[in-house]
Amino acid sequence: MKNSLTKQRINIIVILFLYSLFWFIITPRKHMFELSDFYGSFSVFILGSLLYFKAVKKNNYFDFDTIFVCVYFLVGYFPTFFYGAAIYPYLFLHFPFDEAYINSSSWLFTIGILSYYIGRVTKLSPVQDSADNGIINTELSSLILISLFFVYIFLGGHHRYESIYLNSGNNTNGVVVQIEILITAFTFVIMATELYNKKRSKSYKIKKIPFVIIAILFLLLLYVGNRTVPSYFILAFLGIYSLLFRSISFTRMCVLILLGIVGMWIVGVHRGGNDIAVQSNMAMYAVDMTINTRNTYVAMEYVDQYGFTYGKTMLYGILGIIPFLSSFLGVDKDTIGSAEVLTDFTYKNITVDRDYIGLGTNIIADIYLSFGTIGVIFFMFVIGLLVNKYTKCAAKLNYYSLVIFAVIMSVSVFGVRTGVTHPSRMIVWALLIAYLNKQYTLVKCRKK
Repeated sequence: MKNSLTKQRINIIVILFLYSLFWFIITPRKHMFELSDFYGSFSVFILGSLLYFKAVKKNNYFDFDTIFVCVYFLVGYFPTFFYGAAIYPYLFLHFPFDEAYINSSSWLFTIGILSYYIGRVTKLSPVQDSADNGIINTELSSLILISLFFVYIFLGGHHRYESIYLNSGNNTNGVVVQIEILITAFTFVIMATELYNKKRSKSYKIKKIPFVIIAILFLLLLYVGNRTVPSYFILAFLGIYSLLFRSISFTRMCVLILLGIVGMWIVGVHRGGNDIAVQSNMAMYAVDMTINTRNTYVAMEYVDQYGFTYGKTMLYGILGIIPFLSSFLGVDKDTIGSAEVLTDFTYKNITVDRDYIGLGTNIIADIYLSFGTIGVIFFMFVIGLLVNKYTKCAAKLNYYSLVIFAVIMSVSVFGVRTGVTHPSRMIVWALLIAYLNKQYTLVKCRKK
């Protein structure tokens, strides 16, 4: 009976997807904004989301789905509720866009999330318990992490954020950036490995030194105003912990979300320096999300004028896998990504002088810019499929899947606000480090 009800819910999600696609196709891409049309797409999003969460029967709400969908709502739908109100232009920092794309964008966002849900509930081959039963040694990776930490501090890596946020210069030393990414990758792997070992053996004692280093870096980056990297750390750790040891209920998840919002706001106030009057305004934190909403409208307008980029704007995430490859190939990183393309397009169409700031992107705009509606359906389905696969495999203690799961969890907040290939580099680097861990463990075992 329960299985039958679950299938019915999944079937309704598919019907909602087809309905949304049909409505998107028959509706002119550009037409005068209609609030009733927006409410229609939003209602389908709500109904599809409720059916999805009922179908998957969650015990643990601290997972990719819950966080991703919450942010997806904020980016895809939230600002439109204020359409016509005095606050509406402030949500986009008064940057203009063609309002005739709002309704189409809302339906496109709905198609995207329903495609994700369908991928997420697609049946996979049965996941077997991992054949890996041994403890994986983290001595080498911990030593490398500690070394990288001291090099990073020596090169003044943490100070570059102070200069960025306080506009006293923009230190973008390429070596420091690569070291920071390496530290993040090692952090994910050490977290995943230590918790993996603890789950394998209750008598295993988690190594404290690497976690002390991670905690120091976490606090240091928060102190200088960086919210991104610390959020990666906490999301990855809590994601693995709740998956393997203790599920987090819906109520506790709501409390954690509230604490997270307040905590990030406090960091924003701190990094605002003398501009506390602006930074302390809670609405400014919301603008971090809503400014990305307009990118879908702008992406549609860009495609109508210049056509699709056919993956060119997705390349930077892939080229980043090999350090400095984009520079070696002569690719200008400031023009290749969807965020850069859409920001430049915006500034070309405004008539007033404004300081140049990056206006970001979002996952739907990024995909649509390259491959249109078909791309949104395909990529969002594949993302759902991959999240489904690696979450289940990680829960069965497949080591490499757990490492991938850590990276997936880390981008659950920022994933909606960035390009679809953005996590590629971190996944590849983390897997290489995990492989190094396993090989080092084998070598140590042979010597015994």
